[in-house]
Amino acid sequence: MLDRLWELVAGGMGPGWARYIQAFFHHHFEARPWLALVQAEQGTRDFRELGMERDALTVQTLSGMALAALGDVPGGVERIREVLAPQQGGAPLPNDAAQNFLCQVLADSPEPQHRQEAQTQAREGLAGAENGHFFRQGMMHAVLAKVMTERGEPCEAESHARKACELLATSQTELIHARGYLSATLLAQGRAEEARQEAERGVRELEQMGNSGVYAVATRLALVEACFAQGDAIAGEAALREALHCARTRASDIPDPSLRERFLRQVPENARTLELARQRWGELPG
Repeated sequence: MLDRLWELVAGGMGPGWARYIQAFFHHHFEARPWLALVQAEQGTRDFRELGMERDALTVQTLSGMALAALGDVPGGVERIREVLAPQQGGAPLPNDAAQNFLCQVLADSPEPQHRQEAQTQAREGLAGAENGHFFRQGMMHAVLAKVMTERGEPCEAESHARKACELLATSQTELIHARGYLSATLLAQGRAEEARQEAERGVRELEQMGNSGVYAVATRLALVEACFAQGDAIAGEAALREALHCARTRASDIPDPSLRERFLRQVPENARTLELARQRWGELPG
């Protein structure tokens, strides 16, 4: 199906947009994080060769997201910042999407300064968002849910997470991600049963889509954490096996062994999955 979509778009809109669509699907829906980056980078070059800078910047945003998803957060942040920088001879191009996803990458970073910047930008984004910009508002609430949970303020984080789920209801992939944040906020308050319910909803929605993309490991990991918090070792280990399988499948797309290792060790949800698996089983199951 994706190959046919490539043919249709390439024929009607050119290779730059065709590569963008392929990269988008690889990143959001498939276990192909490396190929997402390759296609986004090539799409950016395709547009620049044609002098189509605005379109090149759109695809570059996706390449930054893909780079961060592979474990290179500084590189991903730098690429998205370039999209938001003033262009030659004028003001910055309007790009709310780049700002949204920069906030998300910063919030998911292990670096405290990145998370602080994400918090500041998200609050500013909410203050400046118009009433009709539901997706932008939802993304900013999701960012604040993530940051406030890690700052030890789960009650405020829960409020943001619930608002994110409400506003992102029509964006299924981002809704699943927001559910994971809501599960984490509930778990941080000792409400393991509610956390598990939210995590189970996220996993169920993920499976209904057949989605093994960028949020797949984190969504399954939320269920793992909730099950173990309840003392349900059987369900927790079953969910952990699924999360481990998902992380390994996504890693198998990466051809370079050192980059594959970085992906497993530096992407937080992958590293946490491997850590829990070693705690439970010592030697990781094949």
